[in-house]
Amino acid sequence: MTTLIIGIVLIIAGLLIKYGKMYFLIAGLNTMNHKQRAEYNLQKIGTLYRNVLALMGIFMIIGNILTRHFGNYLIDLFFILVPVLTGCIILLYKLNSDKYKSWYKE
Repeated sequence: MTTLIIGIVLIIAGLLIKYGKMYFLIAGLNTMNHKQRAEYNLQKIGTLYRNVLALMGIFMIIGNILTRHFGNYLIDLFFILVPVLTGCIILLYKLNSDKYKSWYKE
């Protein structure tokens, strides 16, 4: 039940960051001054966060459903660890690339 709630919260957080423009939910963004914040394209970052958090939440919900169906709690553990670790790696890798800087042109 806990992973179901966490999955829903992750999906809602991703939607709030993207569509509610609640960029203060992104760690480290609050501590930046306006000059540093202007270096980043917040719309692209919001889209990335929405996608990654939504996928993490969906996988957690799927893991919860499979755990209830099969009664094996290792499935739930797998569907928590793999999406969270993968999502964190993707966020760290992509956000440190130049693609999310405001001066980057495709």
